[in-house]
Amino acid sequence: MALAINDTEARRQYTATNGQTQFTIPFEFFTASDIVVYVDGVEQVSGYTVYGAGAEGGGYITFTSGRTAGEIVTLVRDIPVARSSDFPLSGPFSIEALNVELSRLTAIVQQLETVIQNRCLQLSAWDTAIGVTVPEVANRKGKLLKFDDTTGELDVIGVDAWTIPAIGPTGPAAWAAPVAWQTSTAYTATAPRSTVVQAGETYVCLVSHTSGVFATDLAANRWIKVASKGADGAGSPTWGGIGGTLSNQTDLQAALGGKAALGANGDITSLTGLGNGSASAVSIRFGSANTGLFRPATDTVGVATAGTERLRFLAAGGITSENVAAAVGYKGIVSNAKTGAYQIAAGDMGMSIDITTGGITIPDSLPDGFACQVFNNSGSTQTITKSGSEVMRKVAGATATSVTLAGYGKAFIEKRGTVILIDGNVT
Repeated sequence: MALAINDTEARRQYTATNGQTQFTIPFEFFTASDIVVYVDGVEQVSGYTVYGAGAEGGGYITFTSGRTAGEIVTLVRDIPVARSSDFPLSGPFSIEALNVELSRLTAIVQQLETVIQNRCLQLSAWDTAIGVTVPEVANRKGKLLKFDDTTGELDVIGVDAWTIPAIGPTGPAAWAAPVAWQTSTAYTATAPRSTVVQAGETYVCLVSHTSGVFATDLAANRWIKVASKGADGAGSPTWGGIGGTLSNQTDLQAALGGKAALGANGDITSLTGLGNGSASAVSIRFGSANTGLFRPATDTVGVATAGTERLRFLAAGGITSENVAAAVGYKGIVSNAKTGAYQIAAGDMGMSIDITTGGITIPDSLPDGFACQVFNNSGSTQTITKSGSEVMRKVAGATATSVTLAGYGKAFIEKRGTVILIDGNVT
């Protein structure tokens, strides 16, 4: 029985999903070699198998590996245009061979129809017949294809002969720089259009005219508003204790001046109206005089009372003054009581670790310059052990990994670089 050829386009294209391997061939074909497979425009010569040769309705292909999502898979029937059978001049006539040959011819015509109707430049059925022959190579090299302005026939034109209009379509009329609106003034609606500001809002001229009353001109559609102003400010704001209505920069400056007593070099010698402060509560100087908070040198801050500097913060973060006691004040030793084994931490700086049992461990992690004391608040001895790789040395003595603190004894611990110094009632 001959293979029926259905009226189907001899080409099908798919967008692959991730991992997809099978794609349908919705048109008839005779052998697997009749099917040409493209992936993203590249012909595939292997990596797939064709099924359904000689079956009505077509078949399918299966790829060896799943496709990547988004790939374009194109299946095309391409039967060689050749005669594969011959009929004798006499004798038996093979109807089967004739049917096969006619089916092949129909399939070939169908694939040509697919190319001509869907993939070629062509005239519509009702269009006037024109010449569509491409000019010879010598006449079309370096030129563009075009259709003649009169006949509509195919022609070529050089890029240098392609006329480009020197002036494009007329755009919007340009605007002049905004100015304040005035009466008895000639305004124009031609480029550059007059642009004015009236009552804080901006308008562009629509009709050339000599101005009279602005509201009348606006009502006559001689102007169009292009920018509106916001709401007028109102009220009596309170900011940092400064009361009253501030309508401009001068008002603000006066209000600030009323709250701050100013001295030489822009110094603020006193501030009032700041919470619980008073006229003599705060004094700030930006010069070098010793009054209140001041700047004695570059990148330093000083504090003075009664005309004498008491404290100075240096650029590197250090603190200095007339003497150490004045710089940091008197500070008692705070007790950090422990009733079990304890490892010293950086937060124990300047403290007394009062321990009754369990012993003390000194780690490597303490900062350089760390100092504290340990008080054995019991009658039994306590062991102080150095952990890690740093060295512990008894003052005026040898190194040790651990020392014994006598009952009710004290030990002073200080770190210098990677050395832990220990002194006191230790052996």
